[in-house]
Amino acid sequence: MSIAQPSAHALPSFTETKSSLFAETKFGAGASDVDKYLKNIKKNQSDDCEFVIGYEAGCLGFSLYTALRDIGIECKILAPTTMAVRKGGKRVKTDTRDARDIAANLAYGTCSFVHVPTAEDCAVRDYIRMRNDHRQMLKRLKQQINAFDERIEELSHKPAYEVRVSQLACLCGITRKRATSIITEVCDFNRFAKPSGFAAFVGLTPGEDSSGETVCRTPITKAGNTHVRLELVEAAQSICRGCIGYKSKALAARQKGNDSKVIAYADKANERLRRKYYRMIQHGKSRNVAVTAVARELGCFICGMMKDFSPAEAA
Repeated sequence: MSIAQPSAHALPSFTETKSSLFAETKFGAGASDVDKYLKNIKKNQSDDCEFVIGYEAGCLGFSLYTALRDIGIECKILAPTTMAVRKGGKRVKTDTRDARDIAANLAYGTCSFVHVPTAEDCAVRDYIRMRNDHRQMLKRLKQQINAFDERIEELSHKPAYEVRVSQLACLCGITRKRATSIITEVCDFNRFAKPSGFAAFVGLTPGEDSSGETVCRTPITKAGNTHVRLELVEAAQSICRGCIGYKSKALAARQKGNDSKVIAYADKANERLRRKYYRMIQHGKSRNVAVTAVARELGCFICGMMKDFSPAEAA
């Protein structure tokens, strides 16, 4: 069979001569289907024959290529933009026509092949893509959290919460969102006879493992309302980062409009808590122990404020 070299942009047709087209058949696109077909051809051929197998690159990636390679069949992936096209006429795309075009490009060498990455390249690429996917998930999650915070800010201004939330927000580390969370978790602070009872309610009091005359104190019990305990500890972290007597612009803005007695009470609490923290650190206490102690005393101040300054109908 004699075949002339085609031009760069023209695709010769196998139908021009009868001997140009060996055979056509239709079968599944799986690797096992290709393997079965090739074995049937080899069985019917007396001489050894060489096969050139290829398919057009598409959305499925290299799955078929990999499957064929695993069973020992060499395959090429054609880059669609480099394939020669038929001369003139309306563009018609069918399975049969595409298969003939691919066969012609392979036979005449009028196309370029896609570079297939190694298994290591694919593994590293997938790992990086997985990180990027998680970054996108984190971005969406942050947007959802911001939407929650905006809604909580709106809810904190409801008449049932406005006064008490504004009062608690006078304390350092207690934002309106945190104040709303504490108020809705506890609801009625008058059920605690003493502020120490509230500290026990949120699990910020030391436990005890005593025997006979020996008194042994253990770490905090962590019994009770976990949500309020977490809010108090996070607020204590903010308190312990500041200087004694310092009042931030954000705290001053939250205190604006409140009763002078409430503000004085809050300022006294803020200074006392920071002094307590630095005093414990100077005496060799670990930071976690000091922060926990500040969180416990902050809870007592919160309970005192809600019992002494909140209106009766809010309590």
